[in-house]
Order: sequence, then C-alpha cells, then structure tokens
Amino acid sequence: MVGSSPTEGSMKLGLKRGIVKLNYFNPVWIKEYKKEEKFLKMVLGDNIVSIEHFGSTSIEGMPSKPIIDILVGVKSVKNEGRVCLNILKKFPKYFQREKYFSPKNRLLIAKGNDKNRTHYIHIVRYNGRVWKDRLFFRDYLRKDKIKFDQYQRLKEVLSENNLNDRKKYTLAKNKFVKEIIKKQK
Repeated sequence: MVGSSPTEGSMKLGLKRGIVKLNYFNPVWIKEYKKEEKFLKMVLGDNIVSIEHFGSTSIEGMPSKPIIDILVGVKSVKNEGRVCLNILKKFPKYFQREKYFSPKNRLLIAKGNDKNRTHYIHIVRYNGRVWKDRLFFRDYLRKDKIKFDQYQRLKEVLSENNLNDRKKYTLAKNKFVKEIIKKQK
C-alpha cells in the first residue's frame, strides 16, 4: 500500500486507468463524495431518486483505490438513466464507459481521463438488484469486523499480485462479494 500512515501518500484522489494501487482509508474521500453528490443533484435534478456512496472508499478504515464509486438511483435506466448520461457527457471531465455493463441494468460514467480517474458514477434502477446488492455489501462490511478484515486482506494480496491488471483484480474479488450478497436473500 502507498504511504506508511493514513495521511502520507494517500491524499491524491484518482488513479491511472487499469492500475491497482491501494491507499489507506482517507476521510477526504467522504468529503469528495459529498462534493460530487451536490454537483450531481444540481445537474441531474428530478431525473434521480437517490444518490449513495459505495465501494471501499465509503467504508471507514478500508484500504482502497482512491476512486470514489457513486450509485445514482433512477426510476428507469432506459429513460431517466439515459437523460442523466446525456447530461453528464456534456461536461468535459465525464466519459461514458460503454463496455462494462449491460445498458439495460447500469450505465457507467468515469470522471477524469485515463491518466487520472477520480470517480465512477453508476446509474442504476433505484431499489433494483444492483442498487440493493451494492448497498448491502457496503453496510455488511461496515458492521461485520471479521468479514471486513477478510476483505481487507484479500484486497491487499490481490493488489500486490495484480498491480497492472485492474480487471483481473476486480474479477478475483467477485467470489467474496457474491458470498456476502447471498446473505441478504
């Protein structure tokens, strides 16, 4: 991991696309989320139902890539989701990531260029499967110290073994994530 303390080496938000580099948890991530949430509410207006911070940067104490993951809940990905996508694409720092998810279930917007991605904005159906699963996982790790520690160790090992392959790193975490998500059913 970068730095030897939460403040050393972990202040910079963002990471080069494809790279895996974990930083110690930084409370600045929460502030950065709040700034982005305010902006999204302002520009997306009534097209959204709710916005949530998820992923490791939303879990206090969890090492993370310094990229803020945000869920934007809409009534329909096909309707309001497309409107949100088109609004955000008008801003120079926002780019649609088309390949990653089915456009029926999730639209993905990256903030920042390939050299410094700072945010991922996931536009999903409010209270749909993706919305519920991501928030359940976040909340579960916030409450369960054992699973928190297991996930932290897994992330650290995987990041060391996949420094230049974020896709492989993410896929390797999927089994653990799915195990937790199954607990909500």
